[in-house]
Amino acid sequence: MHGRRKAENQAALLARSEAEKEAARDKVHKYKQLVALALKQRREANDQNLTVTTRKELEEALALSAQLLRVNPDVYTLWNHRKEAIAASQVVRHELEGAYARETGGELENALPPNSFLQTELSMIAECIQKNPKSYGAWHHRRWLLEHAFPCTASSPSCSSATSPSQLVATLDKEVALCAQLLDVDERNFHCWNYRRWVVSQHPGRSATDEFEFSTARIYKNFSNYSAFHHRAAYLSGHLTESGQTLNPKVFLRQELDMVQQAFFTEPDDQTSWWYHQYLISLVLKEGGREGGEEGGKEFVREVLEGEVEIIRGLAEEGEEERGAKGKGGGYRWAVLTLASLLRQLASSQGEEGEEGRGEVLRKESRGLFERLGRMDPDHAKRYENIVVSSF
Repeated sequence: MHGRRKAENQAALLARSEAEKEAARDKVHKYKQLVALALKQRREANDQNLTVTTRKELEEALALSAQLLRVNPDVYTLWNHRKEAIAASQVVRHELEGAYARETGGELENALPPNSFLQTELSMIAECIQKNPKSYGAWHHRRWLLEHAFPCTASSPSCSSATSPSQLVATLDKEVALCAQLLDVDERNFHCWNYRRWVVSQHPGRSATDEFEFSTARIYKNFSNYSAFHHRAAYLSGHLTESGQTLNPKVFLRQELDMVQQAFFTEPDDQTSWWYHQYLISLVLKEGGREGGEEGGKEFVREVLEGEVEIIRGLAEEGEEERGAKGKGGGYRWAVLTLASLLRQLASSQGEEGEEGRGEVLRKESRGLFERLGRMDPDHAKRYENIVVSSF
């Protein structure tokens, strides 16, 4: 989990009594014995070509691995053992297909079979994720399980399957809700964010705008949530496409810049919002180029860059005053770096006759800021020196 130092864990381990250490060693020994037994059972089943066909047989074959994974979800071989058994038995698909047949026959209102093996397995995986929210094996198995259960999803609409679309939607709705709950616990769990994006890609009723709005709520909850900004960037283009004529890209980008300004004025030394700001500027430059180099596109880029320079210059000056008062540290390094980059980009846009002099003034100011960064941030002084040498 974030915010917990390794030294604290190490100190707690060293402070244990000899009796506690002996109990831990005994527990590890027993666990290793059970893992060895589970692997032996898997080898014997493979050697004897034993086939599992019923749910009862499947649960019995996987009982020990489930017990072990609840203790330690990071034994990837055990997850693979479960995949092999589930895929070979076809129990999950048979349950879903049977429920779909009853649903189409009017015998069942709920498309998801109650207490199905799929639901049981998902619950077991959720327990493992709670044990270790960043277990690669648990997250990968959860995705594999749903891909096995529902071969026909939003990403493969042309395939044929005897499962119901309502089964898929109901299951994926629960997955979206689960991700939201887990992100409430750890908002920067990249496993959960990545899994959520995959779920949304399979969900026929989930839009880019839905996820864009989800990121908005997460960002306003914590401006330092880089994962939420990354999620927003992943769905920004889709959100614009879905909005169509109702949302002007230029107006939208200005609104996004206003939002990110709130973030970096709140936490000027946090790099998260500055990275997203850099991404937005790249979109501004791209949007300006859409007009084929015509004056309208150039003017849009110039107006945005000048506006951002004015705002960030004030923040950089505030940081410099704070740095002068303290005598060291401070200075809002990310504000100075962004300002230097913006000035360099703005100088490049001053190509018309009569503007070359202004471009030189902007380049000179930008160079001075990169030189200042070398003094503010000596660990990266060579990087700033290289920028000055290669760009001015």
